Amino acid sequence: MRSSRRQKYRHSRSGRKPDPDAAGHWAEQELRRWQDYGIVSGYPDGSLKPDRPLTRAEFIVLLDRVFGFEGGSEAAYKDVPDNAYYRKALAGASAAGIVNGTGSGLFMPDRPITREEAAKLIALAFDVEPGPTEAKRSSDAGGIAPWASASVESMLGRGYMNGRGMDQFAPKAAMTRAEMIKVLDNVVRRMIGAEGLSDATVQGNVVVNRAPVRLQNLVVEGDLILAPGIRTGEVSLDHVTVSGRVLVQGSPDSGIAIRDSQLAVVQLASPKTKLSLTAVKIDRLRMLPSAAGSIVSQDEATSIGQLDNAAQRVEFRKPPAAADGTTGSPSDTGGGGQVGTEPDDPPRAGDRSF
Repeated sequence: MRSSRRQKYRHSRSGRKPDPDAAGHWAEQELRRWQDYGIVSGYPDGSLKPDRPLTRAEFIVLLDRVFGFEGGSEAAYKDVPDNAYYRKALAGASAAGIVNGTGSGLFMPDRPITREEAAKLIALAFDVEPGPTEAKRSSDAGGIAPWASASVESMLGRGYMNGRGMDQFAPKAAMTRAEMIKVLDNVVRRMIGAEGLSDATVQGNVVVNRAPVRLQNLVVEGDLILAPGIRTGEVSLDHVTVSGRVLVQGSPDSGIAIRDSQLAVVQLASPKTKLSLTAVKIDRLRMLPSAAGSIVSQDEATSIGQLDNAAQRVEFRKPPAAADGTTGSPSDTGGGGQVGTEPDDPPRAGDRSF
């Protein structure tokens, strides 16, 4: 069956107050869908104020609700009060390397986020790859900050963001609440919580941010993102096909069990991840430096076409040798299964301005 975006997310808010200002709005469908996901919440009077500029603090809270960032050490921003409602979300996003502030120890939480800032952070959070080479460029591309230009181009090229008419991206303009939800809706086809999903085809990217969770008989025509919100819960993939990437961004000690599945790319970014593979075909397995201390267990029916390991202290466990001395054919891993080659395109570092 085709996956319907109208299916309820387990954490949806039942009995929500009416949102009269969303009725008839150009983003009404997206706003209501992300309310059902539990990502968007309105004001005390029940309104969503979709055309109101989104503040930097509100933006970080929305991202945190999508990903469930692991709380890191409190970010030291001089303009963030100890009791700020967004403080925990900001600490998690900072620990994930998404946010660095504006310089001089300031975050400027109440300032509206600009469209170029939003493009940069969304591209980082979702690890958005460059779009088609014929990606459209806006007539005001020269006004885009150098630190945001690649992200804006990727977001436009992938169709995740659009201009504001007259072939302009308007990089310095404030992003509205409705625009943000529309972009999230473009990037994420389905949000999946602990209810899991089975017997479906999803044409687009999928985010899983709760665990334990089971995905079964599922085809994902896009990326499958196992977000930090899965924490240390078990994630089970059974008869799953992913044409894009499986991005494992979970917390330390996450457990991922995959069986009878075909995956184009699996990318581990979380430390001490326990990845169990049973009868799985992976075209490319990428271990980022942040995946240090992970354990990859595979049976003899599992095949890995290419292994790029940039992580330290990774243990690859194979089945015991048979009587004839063979073990199966996991991949060309240079003998022990642990190689030190860097990925072709290592993770970005030091190119963040927000």
